Amino acid sequence: MGTMSMTTFTTNEPNIGFNYDDLWRNTSCYEMGLAGKAIPMNYYHFPPEKILNAFYKQHNYVLKFYLSPLVALLGILMNLTFLFVLARVRDMRTVTNVYLGNLAVADAMFLITSAVDLLKTWQSNTGLLLNHPYYTNAQCISFNLSIKLTFYGSVCMITLVAFERYMAICHPLKHRMVSGRRYTIMVTAVTWLVAVIMGTLGCLKTVRSNSFCNLWPPGLKEIADVYIGDDQTVCAPLSPVWEAVSDWMQSVFFIANLCLNIILYCSIIRRLGKRNFGGEGNQERERELQRVQNQVAKMLIINGVVFLILMVPYEINTFVKFIWTVTWHLRSTEEATAIRNLEFYGTCLRFINSALNPIIYGLSNSRYRQAYRKAFGCARKERKQPTSVDNKTAVLTASTINI
Repeated sequence: MGTMSMTTFTTNEPNIGFNYDDLWRNTSCYEMGLAGKAIPMNYYHFPPEKILNAFYKQHNYVLKFYLSPLVALLGILMNLTFLFVLARVRDMRTVTNVYLGNLAVADAMFLITSAVDLLKTWQSNTGLLLNHPYYTNAQCISFNLSIKLTFYGSVCMITLVAFERYMAICHPLKHRMVSGRRYTIMVTAVTWLVAVIMGTLGCLKTVRSNSFCNLWPPGLKEIADVYIGDDQTVCAPLSPVWEAVSDWMQSVFFIANLCLNIILYCSIIRRLGKRNFGGEGNQERERELQRVQNQVAKMLIINGVVFLILMVPYEINTFVKFIWTVTWHLRSTEEATAIRNLEFYGTCLRFINSALNPIIYGLSNSRYRQAYRKAFGCARKERKQPTSVDNKTAVLTASTINI
């Protein structure tokens, strides 16, 4: 961008003859504009109440800069702890746990990247609800590539876990024939390759860093809940086409995986309900088998409900933005505010989802709780299993608890 002259700040104004020079000089980014490092944006005649919707309210600020870092820190610790347990406890090295371990890696990467983004956003201190604190194209690309990669990787791993459970419970013979170390490594590698390709295409939505110097209307800073800065940076696409393609890809990918997960979960629950353990076996064993069924069904329902609640709002926002882009929809102030808030709260829910995954997949199962205690040297000596447990019970236990 070339050097800007002073006339850049004074022409094309609605009030002919009004001198804006002194107003621009009072902005903190005035010199950046003169040096050609920021694009002047004049909002002087906009109603302050409408512009205020683009800035943090007090609760937004507290949620993003106080609560979200705590959730991110907790999530990072929980995911790293889960990886430590998988590495420490040999009994936990199952096929499904390999996928859960990769899910923990994706969630930890997302939370670490988001924590860095929170710190940079807090340092930039512009007050804008969706400001991107990245001043170079390389920063925009690296941040958004990491976010997209972890998103696609996380969704893929969740689907792999559901498919693994489906095969183990609904088709145990086929599952034993195809499962193995080589198969697991191959599927995991292909999954990450898909995530890299999708993430690379998706990050084309935000490849150009644009800096702006904003002239706000009088009185705006006085009525705002938080400090409002004058400069702003936005990671923009190469063209609206790339933005539409990225949003379309993410929406279709998420909806397809969501539907597939629902089908797999319903099939598993239906299969568990039809299990016939038959015979005149031990009543205590029958009650234990029923407890195992209920435990698995409960965990599946929790997984599905949490996944829906915490991920769907952000993806609704993505889909709406795709529709607006392809239809060239002119957004009203109310619509822009609604979609901005949906994206903000959807991002916060993604934090919670990544932090909760180790708890939902791990601590909801007694086998995992025992593994946590064993990994940290707190486990009691296991009692010898009763010899009356026959092969049928052992197969059921392996396909339900040890997942």
